[in-house]
Amino acid sequence: MRTFLVFSVQKILLNLSQMLSKLMPSINCHKNNYWLVGSVEIAGLLSGISASLPNSISVSFTQHKNYKNAYDISFNSVNNLFFRKMLVLILGPCILGWYLERVKGFIYIGNSSFLIMNYDQREYEFSKIKKSGRKLVLYLTGSDIRSASKMFELSKKLREPNLGTIQASLDSSFASFEREKFLVKNCSIIERYSDLIFNSKTDQKSYFSKETEPFLYFCPDRIFLDNYLKSSKTVTICHAANEPKLKGTEVIRHTIDRLKNEGFEFDYIELIGKNHSEILSTLEKSHICINELYGYMPGVLSIEAMAKMCVVFTRATYEIESDLGIDSKNAWVSITTKTLYSELKNLISNFEEIRLKAIQGNQWAKKHASESVSGSVLASKLNRI
Repeated sequence: MRTFLVFSVQKILLNLSQMLSKLMPSINCHKNNYWLVGSVEIAGLLSGISASLPNSISVSFTQHKNYKNAYDISFNSVNNLFFRKMLVLILGPCILGWYLERVKGFIYIGNSSFLIMNYDQREYEFSKIKKSGRKLVLYLTGSDIRSASKMFELSKKLREPNLGTIQASLDSSFASFEREKFLVKNCSIIERYSDLIFNSKTDQKSYFSKETEPFLYFCPDRIFLDNYLKSSKTVTICHAANEPKLKGTEVIRHTIDRLKNEGFEFDYIELIGKNHSEILSTLEKSHICINELYGYMPGVLSIEAMAKMCVVFTRATYEIESDLGIDSKNAWVSITTKTLYSELKNLISNFEEIRLKAIQGNQWAKKHASESVSGSVLASKLNRI
C-alpha cells in the first residue's frame, strides 16, 4: 500500500511538471535536440556517455564511492542518505516531467529510474516517454539484466564458472525463481518501449527476443598514454577489485604466491576498494594488470589498463562474446582460472614481449573503446532513430 501511494504521488508530480514545462516553452527551448542521460553512475558510464555527446544533460541521483565526476543535475552534495532519498522520490518525477518537453530522448544507465522501479519495473515512465514522442535508449551493465539460469546453462556448456554462477554462489536470491520472473518481465518491457538496447549478449545473457546493440566503452581520451615508457628493471603486476570474490582475487593471490615461491621476481600491487584516481595512478606504473577471471567482456578496468599501456590478463574473448570482434584477439591475454599461472609465467620475465603486447592493447582500446570513437558510434546510432 505504501509503495502504491508513493508511486501515485510520483505520477501526479510527473504530470504536473510536464504541464508546467509546456506552459513555459521559452525556458531551455534550445535543448529539444538534446539527450538526457541518467540517473545512476556505473563504472564511469554515465559521465562517459554524456561527455561523448555534446548535446546531453547528465543526471546523477547517487554518489559513487570511486568516481567523483561532475553532472548537470546531481544530489551528490547531499550527504544525508535519508534526505537524499526523499529528494530523489520527489524531484525524480519532476525532472522527468520537465524534460519530457525539452529533450529528444532519454538514455537510461542500468536499472536507473526517475520513479520508483519496484512497482511496475519502469513501465509507466517508459510509456510516458513514448507517448510524449521522445526516444528511449537502454544501456545495460550487468547484474541489472544478467540471468542466473541462462548463465548456468552457459557454464555447463563451456565447463567453467562465469559471473552469473559466481554471483549465484554468493547470493542465493540472484538465482531465485522470483528474480528470473522479474527479468522476463523486465526484458519484455524494455523491448516494448525502447528504440535502442545496448547489451553484452553473452556476458549479460537474459530474455531478449530481438538483437541488441554491442556494448560500447567510453574511456576518456585524456587518460591514454601515447608512448610506452615503463621501467625495465622489475615487472609490476596490479589487480584492483571492489568485489574480490566476483573478480577471482583469491585465485590471483594463489597464482602470485606460487610464482614468488618459484623464485620469480616482480612487484605485486593489490587495490581493494580504492578510488578511481589511485587506480589510474597505479596502472600508469604497472606492466601487467590482472582483471576479472569470470567475465566474457573486458571490464572497464581492463580498458583503462590498456589505455595506460598495461598488458591485460582477463577471461574476455571474442570466441565467446562475438560482439568483441576478431581484431580483439591480440588486445589482451585471454585466460581462465586454470591457465592464468602458465600464461603469466610465460610473460613475466619477457620485457620486450610485455612492451609489444601493451602497445597492441593500447591501439585496440584507442580504436574501439575511447570516448571519442565510441561517442561518434553512439551519436550515429542515435541519429538513426
